Amino acid sequence: MTFRFNTPVDQLLREGNRIYGVKYSNEVIKADSYVIALSSRSVPARPRC
Repeated sequence: MTFRFNTPVDQLLREGNRIYGVKYSNEVIKADSYVIALSSRSVPARPRC
């Protein structure tokens, strides 16, 4: 498990209904599971269609 604090996510990479990666800066993180914790100062999270 790796915690990445104060890391803005640029894009959730998905295939159908499945998230297969998280892109931030010039890096893509791939994992079996993801936890996204938003603070009270975060912008609203909503899927881009």
